[in-house]
Amino acid sequence: MSRVKEARLRHASYYAAVLLRATQLYVSGGDNLDKGMSLFDLEWPNIQKGHEFAAKHVEEDGESASLCNNYPLFGAYLLGLRQHPQDQITWLEQGLVAARRLSRFNEQGKHLENLAQAQSVLGNTRRAIELHEEALLIDRQTGDIKGEGRVLSNLGIEYARLGEIDRAIKCYEWSLRIARRTNDKLGEARTLVNLGNAYREIGKTEQATGLHSQSLRMTSEIEDRQGDGRALGHIAHVYAAEGKWREAIELYEKELEICRSLKDRRGEANTLSNLGSIYARLGEARRAIECYESHLSIANELEDASGKSTALNNLGAVYMGLGEVRTAIAQYEPALRIACEIDDLRLQASALANLSSAYQLIGHLHQAIEYSEEALIILRRIKDPYGEGSVLGNLGTIYQLMRQPERAVEYFQQHLTLAQRNGDRRGQAISLGNLGLAYHLSSDQLRAVELSQQSISIARELGDRYVEGNALGNMGRAYAALMNIDRALQLYEQQLTIAREIEDRRGEANALLNTALALISIQKQGEALGYAESALLIYKQIEDPAADQVRKMVRACHSYIRSTTSN
Repeated sequence: MSRVKEARLRHASYYAAVLLRATQLYVSGGDNLDKGMSLFDLEWPNIQKGHEFAAKHVEEDGESASLCNNYPLFGAYLLGLRQHPQDQITWLEQGLVAARRLSRFNEQGKHLENLAQAQSVLGNTRRAIELHEEALLIDRQTGDIKGEGRVLSNLGIEYARLGEIDRAIKCYEWSLRIARRTNDKLGEARTLVNLGNAYREIGKTEQATGLHSQSLRMTSEIEDRQGDGRALGHIAHVYAAEGKWREAIELYEKELEICRSLKDRRGEANTLSNLGSIYARLGEARRAIECYESHLSIANELEDASGKSTALNNLGAVYMGLGEVRTAIAQYEPALRIACEIDDLRLQASALANLSSAYQLIGHLHQAIEYSEEALIILRRIKDPYGEGSVLGNLGTIYQLMRQPERAVEYFQQHLTLAQRNGDRRGQAISLGNLGLAYHLSSDQLRAVELSQQSISIARELGDRYVEGNALGNMGRAYAALMNIDRALQLYEQQLTIAREIEDRRGEANALLNTALALISIQKQGEALGYAESALLIYKQIEDPAADQVRKMVRACHSYIRSTTSN
């Protein structure tokens, strides 16, 4: 061996040891976490050079092959925080070649497992499953029971992403049995979180909370900070599903603090996304946009396709709430394209449902139905009751706009039944509000008032101001039809106050229009005119088809005022 090659080999060996030391410091936590990350960042150029040399000479000598095998294993935790997944895949594939050359079967399994996780991050779910299955076969051949349990848990995650929840649960339960048999506390805690997620997906929130709480107790006992953050975040998911927004925010903020302390950018992005969703539900649009834009920025930095699609979907939803429908569509379309590219059914359904809502608002109703029906097929396939309920409600609204009240009520009732079956309180509030409006349009005003009141009660219990505002407007319309104009105007004023507080531009315009209509019904066109003109301005800004109707109303008010003045 030449002196130059010998020196390069010593260099590669030394920096493999540095990488291992940095990882050991980081994993030990506390003050050592920053020391490990700082050591890694300081020596990263030399670590890359050492790995490059080892990979180049993997077929020439056993020492180089051994180093090429070791580099991605020594840096398993830190490389995921700093490398792009595609670069991780390159290192891991080179490590797998080296492990095969050296006949190190256990390490082949670990490389395959890590390759699967990197492919998963890129959204390549089916490829991830193939790699996990290869790893599982090796773990069983070599008797690596803990490895088998870990891979089964990861396989469950991938099946859940494909919407195969029953299959995912079987993987998690099998993994859990192995973790308990081998006293693998870390593996048990992580699998409990995954199993809890699966139960949450099928609407069993009480069981989900219990499993996440078990996981949190275990991660605290074994001082697994990353596990603490993961469990806190998933308990927050359940609180959010139950409408306990402030409790969810508190837990997400704790999770965010842990992610930042661990310098976990991917975890930070996911938590920001979850926080954004809560702020959006509470009507705090600007805070939601800040969270989602931060998420999108990190997703772009990490080249995380799934994260980009999620962030774009979420940004679109907030812009919809602000009445900026064209801006929302400009987010939803690339979100759908990315979701299709990575074969993520859940993200595809989300983008399709969102596009349906957007096209509904600009009056393209047949296109909206097509998007909703596509979304519904996917949501039923992946067994997402919350998403299914939302789309059923959207279809009801579309048929209502098409003046097909019987079909509208049918879809709203399906949504209500599904929400009640799954304990989805927000879904119940929305569907009750929609049914209230449907009965108002069918001239059953007393039933409309009853249903709207039920919707308002649940919305107030959940602190959901958006749903509350809509239901107040629906109840006001029922009272106006009963000619109880004073009560209707009180309700419209409450609706207007909420819409302005939560920056719901369409809700604000609707409340103004409702007020104008109520005043016109009692021959107060002069007072109605100001409300109608304000509504028209907003409808024009947000490109709502209602602008044409309101424009005619404004002209009629002007004509009425001129005629009464001239007389």
